Order: sequence, then structure tokens, then C-alpha cells
Amino acid sequence: MALILLTPSLASAGTGPDDIFGSSFEQPFDFLESDAEAARFLNQATFGATAGGISSIRNASLQGWIAQQAAVAPTLSRPFLEGLVPAMNAGGDSLSQTHRVQRWMDVAVTAPDQLRQRMAWALGQMIVVSDQDAGLSDEPVLMAEWNDIIVRNAMGNFRTLLRDTLRSPMMGRYLTHLRNRKFEITPRCYDQRAPLNDDTNTSTPGLEYHDCTGSDATNNGTQAVRIARYNLPSSGLIAPDENFARELMQLFTIGLIARDSDFSPLPDPINPTPTYNQATVTTLSRVLTGLSYACSGNRVVAGQAINRNCACTGTDCSFATGNYFNTPPSLTINDEGGLVHPDRYEPMICYPRYHDTGRDRSGFQYPGTTPTNPAGATIELAAGQSIPGGTPGASKAIEIEGAVMLTLAETDPGIGRNAGATNCDSIGVGSPLADKTECLSYCDSGLNAAIDLLFNEPNTAVMVSRQLIQRLVSSNPTPDYIERVANVFANNGSGVRGDLRAVVTAILMDPEARQPVALNGVNAGKPREPMLKLVQLWRSFGAVSGDTNPNGYRRWARLGAPCGNSSWPQCAYGQRPLGAPSVFNFYEPDFQVPGEIADLGLFSPEFQIVNESSSILAANDLYYHLCIGRGSGNNHNCHGALRSPTPVDSAYFPDAQLDVLPGGSCGTTCSASDDVALIDALDLRLMAGSMSGGVGDLANPGNLVANTGMRGSLFRLLRTGLTGTFGEAVAQNTRRREILYLIHLVAISPEFNTQR
Repeated sequence: MALILLTPSLASAGTGPDDIFGSSFEQPFDFLESDAEAARFLNQATFGATAGGISSIRNASLQGWIAQQAAVAPTLSRPFLEGLVPAMNAGGDSLSQTHRVQRWMDVAVTAPDQLRQRMAWALGQMIVVSDQDAGLSDEPVLMAEWNDIIVRNAMGNFRTLLRDTLRSPMMGRYLTHLRNRKFEITPRCYDQRAPLNDDTNTSTPGLEYHDCTGSDATNNGTQAVRIARYNLPSSGLIAPDENFARELMQLFTIGLIARDSDFSPLPDPINPTPTYNQATVTTLSRVLTGLSYACSGNRVVAGQAINRNCACTGTDCSFATGNYFNTPPSLTINDEGGLVHPDRYEPMICYPRYHDTGRDRSGFQYPGTTPTNPAGATIELAAGQSIPGGTPGASKAIEIEGAVMLTLAETDPGIGRNAGATNCDSIGVGSPLADKTECLSYCDSGLNAAIDLLFNEPNTAVMVSRQLIQRLVSSNPTPDYIERVANVFANNGSGVRGDLRAVVTAILMDPEARQPVALNGVNAGKPREPMLKLVQLWRSFGAVSGDTNPNGYRRWARLGAPCGNSSWPQCAYGQRPLGAPSVFNFYEPDFQVPGEIADLGLFSPEFQIVNESSSILAANDLYYHLCIGRGSGNNHNCHGALRSPTPVDSAYFPDAQLDVLPGGSCGTTCSASDDVALIDALDLRLMAGSMSGGVGDLANPGNLVANTGMRGSLFRLLRTGLTGTFGEAVAQNTRRREILYLIHLVAISPEFNTQR
């Protein structure tokens, strides 16, 4: 049995949000006045309301609950998965992305730090790394660590998250700034030692003109050099990769156009000001050079030694340039894999040899207008050679909205190469400590300055706030809602910018999030994310994993029909944890499904991955996972008693969890009141009491005047449609089957499709 209703429902009628101070609903909404309000809050702030959660939060203030959640230690995945590997390898199995996805499901359903995990899921759709590219599909430990980076920072500061994103090898691989190198440009100089003999045969790279540090170019050290032109390496152009620089601005921070604090375009919607241009991307990419894997030597992971010869220790490793191109090793046990050296996922370090210092490879400033440039310097390259955008200048000036907001001068600004300026290109492990400190500091401070610039840009507060509201509460927050949250991002009340705990508190405590649904207008709520529907069912109705592994690894999804093992859950839901098809996530924040929603000027991001085909696949998968453990053979159709032994490779719904529901234990003698109680329970946990209609005539289910909306339809189904025993030998199994059918019908309904 797999029924599906396809009509999306996002818009709702009602009084506008300006009426929030009417009636008796008062600020600051810190105490919830009903179970429905509690369930609604939990469905926004966690992966699903539970009976225990509803009861607990009714007895606490919302701010107290948020504080308690922030204090819970993060539930991490990478250390957990690493701990599984030695025994797995000994048994002939390797760690895979399937193990990572199952771990994510286990955490989402059972972890105590629900708010942190829910925030991490939202942030991970803004700052995207996916196992679908850059060879990361073969790196479950790295993807688990990327998840943990977001989890650790989800209740911290957005500035720290940006720093960790920049330094992450996973992001470095995904957006290709791992081993991002400066322009490799070598100057060639005029002969100044008689007899003058400039070789102008440019057909042979390396022979035109002279080495700028040799005696010909300096007349035995008596004259300042005169640069004739520049050469690229014999292998061709080596230049900074612009991928990460572009997405860091467009997707992770400031966006494409200038925004007011309420998200409105500046100066106006017709002629908005671009936040950056191609020159900004090129210049920022120069700053974001020189990062590669750290080298920390021999390490022990999950009791297993993984050795690595670095030929250096501490900060000296930033000058052991051979390590720049070395990938940290993995470990194979019994011909099976899974463990990797921690350098493969720990923060990248800067290698000054490959970082853009505003100087060429010989240490001369790039051409420009300052008087310290070598005489005769020119942007001309050897014949047939070119650099897109022209030869870079000595300084790196980053423009935002048409104004220079950050300028990074060359190393030792104003000092010529032959006047004592440090040439970071040639600094090695054995170089003087002062030179190493200067070069490493230049790189690290430049990277920090770039992150600080973007973090402090007003647009960042607006873009981050709006997307977090979309992921948690509403696809179409009002300008006032966005502005209130953006103001908290800018200042948490104690002068701190980027405090994500304060931001999520502002989002969840805002009048638009807490006022009664009836007071919201057409912009109320958001489409539910398809995959999270299953997670919510598992969580809200007490599903358990049948896995009894002593190591704590628990499987939730059965990776079989209706999806293949390798394609779940994206085959059914269009989503998988950290498996977006591109850096633009599963869906874009400004997507508008054609029709009524687009006509109203509303946004519906999640509907970008919902269509007729995907809806049917999702409905079938939900039914499959609801019924696992019942039926015979491979037929999981909710028929019959829960199998004994219970499933050990997936989650299932224990009889006791179904029986304890209101109206859940009456077998085949359920009264109309029992049926209403059951509908109320499902409405509360899944829809926070927002199910349409009512039941006004218990004696006459067919009374369409008294029994209305979705509630009336489900009541009629229970009283007149789902009748008899279904052939069940045990009466209570009939009721359990009705409960599972009803849960499925609610889960695939248009009303449930929108979280109010």
C-alpha cells in the first residue's frame, strides 16, 4: 500500500503577521502554552517532536532549553567511525560512505544535542562539501570530519566556521584551493656588464635576456637591475585557482548583490549594486594561495600506527616544500581500508613558497607605480605567453561593492629586492628564524584578513540569517524577520558578531516563528525536506535500530528495495547527508516552483527536488521503512505480527511504541473516540496540531458538514474504510497496521508537506 497526493501546499490564508500582538499571545514567547506549540517548536529546532520532548519543554523556558542544548557536548562521527575500522578490516570489510550515512541517521534520530545537529544540517547546505566530487566518495572519514567541523561550530561563531572552512582539506579538495599556487613568474633582465649581449631569441624559454640575480644583470653588483620581461614556467601558466574565492563570496558570505539589513536590494531592485566583480575574484584568489596538508609525523588512529616522514617539526614544516605536494597516507589492514593519517583531514597549513607575496620568484616587486619597482619593469611577457587579466601587481586590493575594502601590500613594502627585502620564495627549513617568521606571518595574516573582511561585511549577516530562517522556519520570512535576525548576527547584545547560538535563538524566538499559525499569511512555513520526513517518523514514533553491535554502530535504513544499495537515500528523496550534486546544494534558496507559488512571488527551495516521480519514490520508501519487520519473506507490507527475531540490519517500530499511542491499544474494538485520539496524536507530533478540519459527529463519519478537512477524512477512513481484521490472527495487530497506514497517509499528504 503506497498512496500519494501530489498537490504542494505552501500558501495559507489568515491574518497577517502585523496582528501578532492581538488576542492574548504576548511576547517574548518564552513559555509554551500548549502541547501543539511545543511540538511546533521542536519540529523547527530538532529532527522531530517526541512525546518526551513535548512534555519536557512544556516544563521549561525556550531560552533555558536552548541554553541546555548548547551545553550538550557535540555528537561527532569521525572518531566514532575510525573506532569501527580495525575490527571491520579484520573481518574483511572496508569503511564506506554507507557507514557514514547510517551514522548520520543514528545521530539525527537519537543524539541528545538535537539543536546543534539541526543547525549543522542547515549550515551544511549553505557551506557545501559533497562526496559526489573531488574523489571524496572514497573518503568516508574525511566526509565525517567535514560534518564534525560544522557540528562543532554550529553553536559557536560564524567567523570560526569560515576559518575552519578555509583550512579544511575537504573544502580544499572540493573547491580546489588545496595546493593553490601563486603566479609562477620569473623575471629576465637586461645585460648591464660590457660587452652588452642581450639574447633576444625568445624562441627558447630561459635564454632570453639574463638571470636578474647574476653578474650580467647587476654589472658585478654595481648597478640596480633593469627587468626586460617575465617568463612563465616551461610547463605553462601556473596561476591561482579562482573556484574557492568565487564561492566563498557568492555562496558562503556576501552573495551577488548589495542588500539592506532586511534583504532588499541596494540601492533598488532595478539597479542593484554587484558585491564583487571578476577583478575581486582574481585578487582574492591570489590571497588564498599556499595552503596544503600539514605534516605532523607519525600518528596513532584507533590504536593503529600510521607513519609519515616529514623531515621537519612544528612551523618548520611550512618550509619543507616537498611536503606541499605529498598526500598523507592511508592504512590498509587485511587488504581493507578506512583509516587515514589525520593530516588528511586536519587543518591545512600555509607554505610561503607558494603563497602570493606581491613579488616574483626572484623576490622583485611586481610592476606597479611605486618607486621601489625595478627600473624598466614591464608587464610584457615573452612572445606567445600571457596571463589572463595581466601580470599581477605588487599589492592585492580587494574591492567590495566598487570600493577597495582591503589592500595587502607586498612583503617588506617599499624595500627593494636588493635592499634587503625577504624573498619568501627561497626560504627553507634552514633559513633564519626571523625570515621564516616573517613569511609565515605574511601568509597567515593575509588569509585571516580576507576572512575578516567577508565576515564583517554587512551582507554576510543578511545572507546567513535569511538562509538559516529558510532551513528552520520559513521559506519566505518577512523583511522585518530577516532584519531582526541579521541585527543579532551583527551584535548578540554583548558586542559579539556572528554568534550562531544567539542567531538561532533569535530565529526560533521571533514572533513569526512563535505566533499562532492562523496569524501567519501566505508566507507561512516551509516545504519539508523529503529525506527529513523519514527521519521525523523514526524519531517521533519511537523507531529503534535492530543492530546489536557492541561497538555502537546502528543501521537505520535498509539499503534495498525500492532503492539500490549505492543510491539510497538520494534515489528516493533527492538528498543524502553531504551528498549534494553541486556546491549549490540540493536546491537553491531562491527557487520558485512554477504556478501559484511563483505567481505570488514566493520561494519554495525544497520543491526543486520534488516532482511526480520523486514523490512516488519517496512515498514507497516511507512505506517500506514504516513496515520493515512485518509481513513475510521480503514482503514488508505491515501485515502480521512483528517478526521474531526482530530485524537486525535496519530500524523498525516496536509494538510497544505503537500501542502506547492514544487510541492505540484497542485492537478491533476501537471506538470513535479512540480513533479521534489517534488522529490527534499523529496531528500533534507530526503537524503540531495544524491538521485541517475537525470531527464533530462521532456517530456519523459520513457527515461531511461536521467531519471536515483532513481530520474528517482520516476519521472516515478509520470508521468505514479500514474495517475488519485485515486477516490478522491477533486483534491488536489489526490496530498496529491501522496506525502504520495512518502515519503513512499523513506523511505523504500535501498538508504534512508544509511545515507550519
